[in-house]
Amino acid sequence: MGAADSCFKWSVSGDVGAVNADGVFTAGSRMASGTLTCSYGSVSKSISVNVGMGDAQSAHTVADFEIGLNNLTASDGVTLSRVTDYTSVARGTGSLQAIWNGTGTDGFTISVPAADASSMKHLTLWAHSRNTAGTLTVVFADAEGNELTAPLSAATGNSWKQLTASVPDGAQQFTGLRFDKSGAGSGGSALYLDQIVLSADHAVTNTDAPSVKLNTTSATVSIGTNAALSGTATMENGKYPVRASNIAVKVDGKAVPGAAVMSGSTMTITTGTLSAGTHTVTADVSDDAGNRTRVCATVTAGSASNVFADTASHWANGYASLLSTRGIMKGETANGSTYFRPNRNLTRQEFAVTMARLLNLDTSITSSTLGFADEDSIPSWARGAVAAVSRANIMNGSGSNGKLYFNPQATMTRTEVMTVIGRCLPRGYAAVSLNYTDASVIPSWATERVKTCVSAGVIGGYSDGTIRPNGNITRGEIAKILALF
Repeated sequence: MGAADSCFKWSVSGDVGAVNADGVFTAGSRMASGTLTCSYGSVSKSISVNVGMGDAQSAHTVADFEIGLNNLTASDGVTLSRVTDYTSVARGTGSLQAIWNGTGTDGFTISVPAADASSMKHLTLWAHSRNTAGTLTVVFADAEGNELTAPLSAATGNSWKQLTASVPDGAQQFTGLRFDKSGAGSGGSALYLDQIVLSADHAVTNTDAPSVKLNTTSATVSIGTNAALSGTATMENGKYPVRASNIAVKVDGKAVPGAAVMSGSTMTITTGTLSAGTHTVTADVSDDAGNRTRVCATVTAGSASNVFADTASHWANGYASLLSTRGIMKGETANGSTYFRPNRNLTRQEFAVTMARLLNLDTSITSSTLGFADEDSIPSWARGAVAAVSRANIMNGSGSNGKLYFNPQATMTRTEVMTVIGRCLPRGYAAVSLNYTDASVIPSWATERVKTCVSAGVIGGYSDGTIRPNGNITRGEIAKILALF
């Protein structure tokens, strides 16, 4: 007895892929579990199907400007520098700024240390121009050293754009970029570049942030041992595992290179030996396009230490003790004991001092004039820190009757805290919708920074669905926020 192939009916479940009438199965593009079923009349048989994760494409980040200029150089008359101001960066913490005279020349060239492009098909970068718009052309070289060029996908403008170009056939090396102005130029013009990436299969234009999850955000280990935190980390809508080299781990605020390893989509973070007390672990995870996600965990070795006389039973005890050990937050001494005052509202002068310590800013410069109309009310112990955070453009004053006031004794609101911390975070966190019931009262000048802090997991809302942007923040609350920063 025989049967024709057409008598068999094939089906799949669980989004694992597709099967045609001949029973040929094609796996889907992402991890999934399901079944493959074959039916013949009233008889059917199913088998389990698990689709694993494919390898990420071959990609090379030519320059991300996180440390310096990545050895880029420019034509005569063009000054290159790394800038870190929040609005001048597209991804991460730094970008390239090229200052030039738009009236004196029609354009210029930026040279790149030759990068292997022989197996690459796409180049992606972020760009924007100031005062003088123009077009960018990518320059390559073939095996004989002949120049090959490819135009980028759009002209530059006053806001950041992600631009792409196809690598020409025969290109062996990526050697630079050529900028040509469009129309009349202006003096004091600038071109900004960020996240220059070569890729083999597709341009890295995805805008979704990596999906990163820890199996636990709170762990306890024995004193003098390591902590191992596991979880998953995927990118490009879950299609590929994150690269271990793109996971930046900090333990108690200090970078720990190589702390994260990847096995498929499984991420394991291992700390060094932990002393007694509370410790924090943060992992900042980015993909090839520079989109990023941040996760945090608290690890207690033994039991939380108690540095202050008034925090033994307070939920922020461990964080306050950790920040005291790191020299970031201190207490007040009275009657021979040191008190943290965890439930007291945080003042602007206290926050300035705390942020200056956290960011290791230079507080030695205390010029006679800080630029604030009320600077005489800034105490001497906070003066250097106020000057430092003001110079760093992370804490500014408020204007009234044409004058700028720092208001040192005023309490910090949650909006103000999120604005300051948002200015200190890398660029690239996914924009989130602020669906809190009181989101409408968030000041317009703070909305972007609030979104950044929420996306990065720095500050969230309350169980009643509010975020309370105008509410005060206590010293205990800021201790936890900064310990996990």
